[in-house]
Amino acid sequence: MLAGKRLLHDFVQQLRSTLRQSGILCSWGGEAYNLLLNNTARTLYRAIRAGRERVCRDR
Repeated sequence: MLAGKRLLHDFVQQLRSTLRQSGILCSWGGEAYNLLLNNTARTLYRAIRAGRERVCRDR
């Protein structure tokens, strides 16, 4: 698997493992994703964003 595709795959898997059942993760084009978080506190949003940045930095 190409490095970029592997990074995207790992990122999506991490999101899926932490996403609530009420959350929605969907593809928007080839490499863009939308994450819809209903009734999400700002603190949780920041934690998710930090996780995303950590995954990208560690690659």
